[in-house]
Parts: sequence; structure tokens; C-alpha cells
Amino acid sequence: MGRRGFTLIELLVVMALIVSVAAVALMVVPAALERDRTVDAVNQIQNMLQIAQARAMRDGRPHGVRLILDSTQPNLLFATSLQYIEVPPLLLPNPDPTLLPSAPYIRFLYSYDNSGAIVNRRCQLVNVPTALLTFSPQQRLLLVLPVLGTWNDIISVTPVGSNVLELGLRHYPDEVLGAAGLPSGTAATDVEIYRTYHFGILRAPQPLLGEPIVRLPSRTCIDLSPGLSIPDASSLPAGTDYDLIFIPSGQLSPYGANRGAGHVFLWVRDPNKPEGSGQMAPGNYGGVTTPAFLDALRRGGEQMIVAIKASSGAIGAAPVYWPDSTSTDLHKFAREAIQNQ
Repeated sequence: MGRRGFTLIELLVVMALIVSVAAVALMVVPAALERDRTVDAVNQIQNMLQIAQARAMRDGRPHGVRLILDSTQPNLLFATSLQYIEVPPLLLPNPDPTLLPSAPYIRFLYSYDNSGAIVNRRCQLVNVPTALLTFSPQQRLLLVLPVLGTWNDIISVTPVGSNVLELGLRHYPDEVLGAAGLPSGTAATDVEIYRTYHFGILRAPQPLLGEPIVRLPSRTCIDLSPGLSIPDASSLPAGTDYDLIFIPSGQLSPYGANRGAGHVFLWVRDPNKPEGSGQMAPGNYGGVTTPAFLDALRRGGEQMIVAIKASSGAIGAAPVYWPDSTSTDLHKFAREAIQNQ
């Protein structure tokens, strides 16, 4: 006896099941692909940061990663490419181990008011040609003091006399120098707190020779807008890059884009979402907890944050923390990812 054929009802049921499965797939598959892209981008960023950190520890001089902003994107603060960078070898104005009276040295001069509080700080490079160093925002410099163990971002270079250069520093190492202040009632001007003949100067980071620019997966970016990535790219001086620099200890250098911040958060997402907006900075919607911003955040698709702790160099990643009316910290999970490292 031959096998009977399908009835019309059975065929309709099978077709309905196929349509239902296809409809579910149309909803699930794009979301899964989007998540895969975001996770791939996060893994790529983490891997490059870890490699740069390992190179810094291996070579004994700073290495890092440069985030390259994409001028073709709707938001000029979207970074879609990364590049390995290194800091050139130390400039040693005093390479001779024999300390002669004419040898170059660094000195710190502090001034105090009658209460003993610090009112002025100066750092000078003495016994060098004034043409040794020049400065511009694009040519950043770093003063390395190995005896103190400090790396100081130079923000200005000014000739102030014969063979003397005044170095303006972004942060002065008051505590390390023991320069907290004089006894109350003692005023003083330009007191020499510290002098050292052992120092070096690092010049601006440059692309690592032979390393190509690495693009993030398609439809992903690092959104460096205010309120998302911290520090954001809008806080950088004009004409500078978003550079993340690791020093030989593995820590994040204040010389880079973090500018001394205790941590860095890099917000990774699809640059094409939310549609028609181009950016999701909370300030564009009147604050974090407004319904308009929460809606934009949800329409932004899969989003994650790469976190770096400056003091330890710990690198982690976490999803964005979805806020509600009682919570405004979008970076809560990212903080927790590096909190105890």
C-alpha cells in the first residue's frame, strides 16, 4: 500500500511553522550579529592595549595605542581605527656619569606665603642650550625623574636666562619632593627643594615602525563623546591625538589622553545608532534619566565599555549599566570590572 500524500491542512500548518520560525530568526539573528560585532571590537581593543602594555614592560619605555578619529562619521568624536605607538628613546641632556659643575640638572623652586602654604612652583632645566627643547601642543614632552619615580607632563618650555629653560608641568610632585609647606609664619621665594642630575626627557609618541593601522569591525566605533567615554576626546588640546600610554611599570601614564584621570572608559557601539541622532551624549537630551535619553540609549543597540585603571594598568570590559530614575551611573559595571585590580 503506497504512502498517502500530505493534506492541504498539513501543508498549511507546516508553512505556518516555517514562517513563524523565519520571523523569529529575523528578529534574533540581527541582534546576535550586532552583539558579536561589539564583542569582537571590545576584544580587539583589549588585546591591543594588553600588547602595548606588555611592550612597555619588556622594553623599559612607554608604548601605547592611538585612537584615530574618523572624519567620515556623523560624529567627529567616533574612533574607528587604532594604531600602536611608542615614545622615542630618552633624550639625555646629561649622558656623562661624571658630574661636572657644568653638567645639566633639574631643579625645583618653591615659594611660600606667611602661612607656609605653597604659592608658586617652578621646574628648571639648567646648563643646557636654550635651543635644546621647543614646545607646541602637538609636540608633547615628558620629564622622567627615575630617582623620584615620577613621569611629569611638560606643558610649556620657556627660556629664562643663559642656558636655563623653565619647564611648566601639568602636575608637580609636591608630596614626593616633601614640599608640602614651611612652618607657619615663614615666607620664602624660590627655595630650591630638589636638584637632580639624573633625568631624561621623552618626546611625543609616534607610530610604531612597521605596524599598520588596525580598523575595528564594521559598524563599530569607540564613541569619545562627552558623558560616554571618560575622559572624552573633546577635552583634548586642539590638534592632539587620543593616545593611551603605558609606562614600564604597566601603569597608565598621565602623559596620554587620560590627563591624570584615575581611569579611562571607552564606550564601544554601532556608530549608525540611534538613527538620525549621530550621538548619544546625555547632555544632548537634558540629562541621563530623561525619557528621551533612555529611549536613545536603548535604540543605540549593543553597547559595551572597555575600562583601564590608571594606578595598576588593569584592563577590563563590561556592558553599559542601564540607568533608571534612581541611578545615573552608566559606567557602574565598568567601574566594578577594574575596582579590585
